[in-house]
Amino acid sequence: MGPAGRVDNAAVQQRRLQIETRRWVLSKLLPKTYGDKVVAELVGDADRPVITRLELVPVSPTPRAQALETGGSRLIHLAAESETKRSKG
Repeated sequence: MGPAGRVDNAAVQQRRLQIETRRWVLSKLLPKTYGDKVVAELVGDADRPVITRLELVPVSPTPRAQALETGGSRLIHLAAESETKRSKG
């Protein structure tokens, strides 16, 4: 809330940008967990050439991803921790 109890649109946009930036970083650091889901589909019949269609489907965030959005200072630490656990197991 801004002065006089009104919504501060600049603050809302700044917070939205922070969240989207964290999501982007996670998608690059942990693409299997937080990246976009890619759906590949081949369509065609014997008389016509095959048409390839690729579609990016956003993956809904898990509760852990939502928790990371609120705790951005631990973002890199948790990503590295997750990678370590994956490489061990």
